[in-house]
Amino acid sequence: MNRKERVIATLCLEEPDVVPFCEFDVSDPYIRSKLLKQTSSIGGYSFLFETTGDAYTNHMRGLEEEILIAKEVGNHMIIINDSSCVPKKFEYKVLPKYRGQVVIQDEMGRIYSEGKDGMRWYMDGIIKKPEDFEHYEFPDLDAHGRFDFVERATDLVGEEVFVCGSVHYGFGYAWELLGGLEKLLLCFHINPSFAKKLLAKINKQMIEIAKIMIDYGVDGILTRDDIAGTRGSFVSPKMFEDFLLPSIQKLAKAVKRRGAFMLTHSDGNMYPLLDYLIDAGIDCFNPIEPGPMNLKTCKEKYGDKIALWGNVNCATTLVSGSVDDTRREVMQCIEDAAPSGGYMLGTSNSIYPGCKLDNVLAMIETGEKYGRYPLQNFEMHAR
Repeated sequence: MNRKERVIATLCLEEPDVVPFCEFDVSDPYIRSKLLKQTSSIGGYSFLFETTGDAYTNHMRGLEEEILIAKEVGNHMIIINDSSCVPKKFEYKVLPKYRGQVVIQDEMGRIYSEGKDGMRWYMDGIIKKPEDFEHYEFPDLDAHGRFDFVERATDLVGEEVFVCGSVHYGFGYAWELLGGLEKLLLCFHINPSFAKKLLAKINKQMIEIAKIMIDYGVDGILTRDDIAGTRGSFVSPKMFEDFLLPSIQKLAKAVKRRGAFMLTHSDGNMYPLLDYLIDAGIDCFNPIEPGPMNLKTCKEKYGDKIALWGNVNCATTLVSGSVDDTRREVMQCIEDAAPSGGYMLGTSNSIYPGCKLDNVLAMIETGEKYGRYPLQNFEMHAR
């Protein structure tokens, strides 16, 4: 089986020949360079609006690096964010620096600063009151070159790697446009009609993007709306059902109609909401954050309904643990979730600045060694 076939088998809750290794993102410039065996051209998010090229060109350059890294480490999946799909000659709006850091505004109107670690950090949005949204216009999906990024990705990997388009179903973009999570949650209480209108309009745009991505050849759609923290979901199950579930259902329906898979990501304790997501039609859940969630518990409770993807701890093990710690954790993940299929190995979020290269390599190597079916005598190895 090739990498794409393994992911598809896993999403269908079948046993492939090997547990797929799928990584959400590798954002650490040092680790990127070591994996590429050359200096990464992506030294933080400012590369997107350098004077050395327009954002379109720089996004394409980043894509080519992602595919090279995927080949080097055996990553089974390439993820394409909708925010990477910019038209030709597009330039981000550069705003006055904040505490010496670069500040940009993207096409959607979200404002970010670049931190010392090269990561992009959210600052603000442009919708300050409901009236602002009346005049708000989404980026033109027909703009020249808008989806060249998707076409290029599918052309480069062919049928060898699973390509996943990534969008928000509505929640993430809504609070980012409003200027903060607390502002959206406040709207749920004091102006629910506006909140629902905002979410519905964003969801409609995201569905159109997902459809176009699928038509260009992506194999699945991943939502990346974080809806929970370590103590629980940001909204009650009732509020989730009233405000957010309709958006997820509509997106999942559109994705399935086009024959693609539906995956979803959220950090935090998702136990209160996972049944809703399963009923909405998701095929896979990521990342099953260690601590608030337990991979073995999720396998026992949900393993016959959805595929699971995660959850090597990138907050502790990959940052401060040893190579042996990493190996043990990877083997435990495989033991807990890989039997009978339906499991993809990955981190509990991403490979970000602070992760140790040796631990990252140990994670990949251990997965390759022990994630082979049939998983004979695996319990002995894991202990």
